[in-house]
Amino acid sequence: MPRASGWAVAVNNACTRPLPDRISAERLAARLQAEADRLNRDQHRVT
Repeated sequence: MPRASGWAVAVNNACTRPLPDRISAERLAARLQAEADRLNRDQHRVT
């Protein structure tokens, strides 16, 4: 999401600090999504 001081990643009304450019924000969003997917997968794993 564009902000006056750069770009940010927003999820559920929480927002990161401003990042210098859109590419940085997209990379961070992808890393956060991968971590969330991994945590969700691990939480629902049948043992």
